[in-house]
Amino acid sequence: MWRKDNGAYQEGVTGETLQTNGRYSVTSLFKVKTSEWRRSNFTCAVKHASLKSDSTPLLKTVARELDKPCLEVTLKPPRVREMFINNQAVLDCDITGEDQATVTNATVTWTVDGTEMKSGVNTPSGAEQVGLRYRKTSSLTLTQTDWFDGKWVQCSVQERFDKLPIKKDIRMGQESKAPPTLLIRPPTDTETEGRTDVTLVCLVTGFSPSDIYIMWRKDNGAYQEGVTGETLQTNGRYSVTSLFTVKTSEWHTSNFTCAVKHASLKSDSTPLLKTVARELDKPCLEVTLKPPRVREMFIDNQAVLDCDITGAEQAAVEGATVTWTVDGTEIKSGVNTPSGAKWVGHLYRKTSSLTLTQTDWFDGKRVQCSVQQSSDKPPINKDISMGQGSKAPPTLLIRPPTDTETEGRTDVTLVCLVTGFSPSDIYIMWRKDNGAYQEGVTGETLQTNGRYSVTSLFTVKTSEWHTSNFTCTVKHASMNSDSTPLLKTVARELDKPCLEVTLKPPRVREMFINNQAVLDCDITGAEQAAVTMATVTWIVNGAEMKSGVNTSSVAKQVGHLYRKTSTLTLRQTDWFDGKLVQCSVQQSSDKPPINKDIRMGQKNSESPTVLILTPTEKELNGKSNLTLACVVTGTSLRDVYTMWRVGAGEHQEGVTGQPLRGTDGTYSITSLLRITREEWKKQSFTCAVKHSTTENLSAPVQATVSREMVQCRDSQSGFSKSCNEEGEEDDELGSLWSTASWFVILFLCTVIYSVILSLIKVLQLNWSKSHCKNVLLQLQF
Repeated sequence: MWRKDNGAYQEGVTGETLQTNGRYSVTSLFKVKTSEWRRSNFTCAVKHASLKSDSTPLLKTVARELDKPCLEVTLKPPRVREMFINNQAVLDCDITGEDQATVTNATVTWTVDGTEMKSGVNTPSGAEQVGLRYRKTSSLTLTQTDWFDGKWVQCSVQERFDKLPIKKDIRMGQESKAPPTLLIRPPTDTETEGRTDVTLVCLVTGFSPSDIYIMWRKDNGAYQEGVTGETLQTNGRYSVTSLFTVKTSEWHTSNFTCAVKHASLKSDSTPLLKTVARELDKPCLEVTLKPPRVREMFIDNQAVLDCDITGAEQAAVEGATVTWTVDGTEIKSGVNTPSGAKWVGHLYRKTSSLTLTQTDWFDGKRVQCSVQQSSDKPPINKDISMGQGSKAPPTLLIRPPTDTETEGRTDVTLVCLVTGFSPSDIYIMWRKDNGAYQEGVTGETLQTNGRYSVTSLFTVKTSEWHTSNFTCTVKHASMNSDSTPLLKTVARELDKPCLEVTLKPPRVREMFINNQAVLDCDITGAEQAAVTMATVTWIVNGAEMKSGVNTSSVAKQVGHLYRKTSTLTLRQTDWFDGKLVQCSVQQSSDKPPINKDIRMGQKNSESPTVLILTPTEKELNGKSNLTLACVVTGTSLRDVYTMWRVGAGEHQEGVTGQPLRGTDGTYSITSLLRITREEWKKQSFTCAVKHSTTENLSAPVQATVSREMVQCRDSQSGFSKSCNEEGEEDDELGSLWSTASWFVILFLCTVIYSVILSLIKVLQLNWSKSHCKNVLLQLQF
């Protein structure tokens, strides 16, 4: 909640809680008058289960700064031109402000890796007006090597002695280095026809880190800048596109080179180059090898692949010969190549097809279409195969239209969501009742955490939707090739409306003002009568509650749905003690109740044990970073809080997984801490654990490890007695390293499962208003 000065608490607008690496975050907005902001203080106050229930809230106060005008400082990356022309990294530090004297008098200090720089610095004495503001720019010139080596550059601007300096830092990205690959896409003759200018496209891919510098050259002339877009990241590698526009007459007579400088190249070497010129030996052919047709996959259990050959000249297309190979062996049977080419749009095309058994395709055999245009040119080869990642079967979920969506419409669209499969190749068709297979509109496959998902749409007449069943059918490599497809059938539900129940955690206001836990149970549905007639029962620790319950008698319309809310008021102590609260909603006598549970974590009298697992020196060989694993074991770990401490420093969070149950009935939680090799050499590392039952003022349960302790553990017998004694304990830790590895693997599996489950739950929330029963069954499955 919020407070103005020392006034009463007021609610702001608090968003949804977000989870990242096992921790949560949320944003609260508070709108005030500008006149109040100029003369008052404002405090954000927070209560949380980690604080004492009777303590004051956690506070953060802010007020308007009255010492304007201030300066704005921008530190820019090196200029591209100087990087190419002079092999130098020239960085600009822009100082802007509304007051000319303030900008002029500001002093600039440059530091590189903590050392102040005197040489290579150029700071003007005056400020120039740019628009409505004043600006001056200080520049620092470094060698290209200093920048590519990742040195840390800082521009520190001092406005006046009674203010802290404004500091801006920049450095070359320090990810693992991977060199770029260059590809130039030249304009075709069709694109240049009738135009005075043409644009060349240089695609630079696969590099790391992200900093890259691109320029162009015509023949052997001077470097020129193009228009370079933003760098994009995919799977830890980066890509960027640079455009260069030239006269069409120049394109017909000259060569053009895309030049790239990057940290993965030697700093004193020439740039990486890619040159292109207008091809004069046209016409050439374009070859496209398509994946198997969906229809034949379902109807004939065959994989039919098409190889399209297109070109501007009919003779070139018709004269091209096609050779098919499967796993390196030339195929003669099942091949169909026409002798003539057809005119399609502005090009000629012929299509060669290869028919395989469905089993050959699902087994991942590599298929190649090789097209030979003429004897003096190399063949154009195109390859394709079924993806061969670990096989995971798909899950099907159909989202039918609601009655509101069908009202007054002649057509409706069914949505089949296919998730959780691997590899990515999948084939989807639809059926009405027991009729013939029909194709829908299937989107692109998307990847999340190593699994794939895709959506298929199928549009039908509203009259058909009211009277027929519709089935989404799927074929995938994870299934037996001779088995029937995976099926999911849907029909219009006639027993509507159904209800959706949401049990929310305690409200913030009552937790602050009244030290009470007030929980809301929202009941929503498409029909007002069904929501109004629903009865609500509150149960705490198995006992039905009569007092503290307030249930609305009538449902109100909210958007396209009706809603009523029942509330239960508890003491704050009851909530923090972990009592189980249930909201049970009964729609009608012939349906089971909808039950929703919530609770604060339960207490347990037994303290957990803590062990830290470390890699061996052999496993660390050649690595700059390592991971420590803290394994916390106990009989109940629902509420356990784990943090790390490096040396005598402050506590910091690691990456903590979910509790995992062992065969002996105990639970384990693994927390990982990523550190550098240098830290491992110099520091000790402590894993500190507080369990839900520990007193607030008591010391946490903890374990400590250091490199010296591990070296002592791994030493041969014959060392000092103290070393051997410590070694006995460390050997016990080391013997559990393989166990910790399994904990880490199980933790990662839990994260992947949580992501998939969250996706399905989101779909449930959106679709359950019209399809509650169907979706609930899917989630339970």
